Amino acid sequence: SVVKERRVLKKCAARMRARTTTKAFEAWLEYRRLRVERRAEKRLVELQRRADEAERLEMEARRMKAQAAAKAAETASLVADAEARETAARAEVTALKLRSAEKAKGGRRAADSSDDED
Repeated sequence: SVVKERRVLKKCAARMRARTTTKAFEAWLEYRRLRVERRAEKRLVELQRRADEAERLEMEARRMKAQAAAKAAETASLVADAEARETAARAEVTALKLRSAEKAKGGRRAADSSDDED
């Protein structure tokens, strides 16, 4: 009968629509899953890049700190050497002043004693 045939055709059409809808939905779910997965992979790559950059910067900072410490040690050594030279120079100047003072006293005594003879 025609009515029965129409019902069967409607039923078949509904099943086809349901299958098509289900297939499209499954395809959309798969697309979304792949998109989320790609985002996660990109995020992981970016985080790895940041971690590598941070590690590189940390190594650079350590190297610069070591250079600064070496420079500070060198500067301290130079300052200590300069202070030692300054102390030696001051001692030498003091010694020269003492000798000069002694010579001046010795010369005055001789001059004083010759004045007394007159």
